[in-house]
Amino acid sequence: MFYESQVILLYGYISSIYYCTTSTAEKQRLYTRRQAVLCISYKKWYNIYNILVQ
Repeated sequence: MFYESQVILLYGYISSIYYCTTSTAEKQRLYTRRQAVLCISYKKWYNIYNILVQ
């Protein structure tokens, strides 16, 4: 069973690896969209977490 904080940390770890392996132009594009993507992903993971708990 995942705890909410573990899921968020796992997502952060994976996204940071992806971020570090992309090109500079891609990084700049990702950085401007990062907050929106994190917000959407958080909601998605939160829904999955709720399903797992039930």
